[in-house]
Amino acid sequence: MKKIVNEIIKSELNEEVEAVSQIVDLGSVNNVYDVKCKGGAYILRINKDENKEFEFWKEKWCIEKVTILGVPSPKILKVGMKGKFPFMILSKIEGTNGSKCSTEQNLLIWERLGQFARKFHSINKIEELHITTDEFHTNWKSKLEYNIGELSEKDSLLKRNAFNISEQEKVKSILIKLKDKEFNEGLVHGDLCPRNVIYNNQLVYLLDWGTSGINIVPHTEIGIILIENKLEEKEFDSFLKGMGIQPVEYQKIEEETIQLNLLHRLDKYRWADGREFVEIDEYISKLRIAYEKLMN
Repeated sequence: MKKIVNEIIKSELNEEVEAVSQIVDLGSVNNVYDVKCKGGAYILRINKDENKEFEFWKEKWCIEKVTILGVPSPKILKVGMKGKFPFMILSKIEGTNGSKCSTEQNLLIWERLGQFARKFHSINKIEELHITTDEFHTNWKSKLEYNIGELSEKDSLLKRNAFNISEQEKVKSILIKLKDKEFNEGLVHGDLCPRNVIYNNQLVYLLDWGTSGINIVPHTEIGIILIENKLEEKEFDSFLKGMGIQPVEYQKIEEETIQLNLLHRLDKYRWADGREFVEIDEYISKLRIAYEKLMN
């Protein structure tokens, strides 16, 4: 793969690679490299799936859009294909990955992430011609109708013993009650956490828009954070503070947030099931967590 790294940097930036090292343990979808050249330092991300080029174009669009809104981000230098490998070259942001920051720094990071989310949640449509997105639905209402319809006696969740009949009926009842509600839609990052930021002297740079999409805000972003991260109470409070949501305000939307997270996890399972993902158990596990949280 390092041969491909050299070829990409040479062809796209007309630079010779002086040093390259792979960045590990910060994601599983892309191969990520720290590349040093005479003209500067870069981050090169390479996807192993030739069908995923659109995701890098989506990320490019998101990063450029949120940068205008005042969200510190790396600069996207190039997006393209090298043989069968989609790639993205970014400017390297000097600093410390948020996963290695102190407790005090993490509180600041979570507050900044809340501030960022408040800004980009105002974007209600991704406008990028290069994105041939594989999203199921045109809006959250169609997502809801689809998932209600899939909860039948032929449901693969029953065959996999992920739900029993009684649990399936409870889920269906919860989703049906959402049909009469109205929610705002906006751009959701989908993986806000310290791992996806670079911290440098009070500045927080947001990375990795691979899981982004248009969804219900702020509920979906909050729900994802609560499932994906083992947050301390102070960290979650810092995130809500950054979003401008008082504890009493969150209490008013907490139940809806949990309900909508169940819908989100159910839809993610349907997406993975339709593509016969080998890692389907991971999707089922997160769906069960969302269900149990709602039942508690």
